[in-house]
Amino acid sequence: MPHSAMLTVLDHLPERFLDTPARELHRLLSGPTLIHLPGRRTPPLFISVLLHGNEDTGVVALQSVLRAYGKRPLPRALSILVGNVAAAREGLRRLDDQPDYNRVWPGSTVHTASPEYAAMREVFQPDGGARRLSPASTFTTTPASIRTTAWSVD
Repeated sequence: MPHSAMLTVLDHLPERFLDTPARELHRLLSGPTLIHLPGRRTPPLFISVLLHGNEDTGVVALQSVLRAYGKRPLPRALSILVGNVAAAREGLRRLDDQPDYNRVWPGSTVHTASPEYAAMREVFQPDGGARRLSPASTFTTTPASIRTTAWSVD
């Protein structure tokens, strides 16, 4: 099945995102998607999930935390990258025709001509009115640190 690496930028969670398993996110997202959510403090924290389609614990943890907040404001603005939904659909790390999503970020010297590289570059240098992320606003995390460090449910 064809897949799209073009980056979609949203300013809200898609309807049913919090209850959709990783293998079904392709029904909500056409490809890599950057979701900006407001919070009480800025700059936003950057969280990437599902860079590999068979690694869904980040999505599960993120959904759990966001469900816990419900309609309450987040303590910090977030920029969430949901990566490889095409591979997640198949339960695979990556599809045969895709590069490894760990190797397509700006500064990489491989896969620079790939659509995935262009999409990840857009995360940091978006066209148009999308918010620009800078290295100072990024935060690398694991599911455990989402639960224990970056968040506390009031």
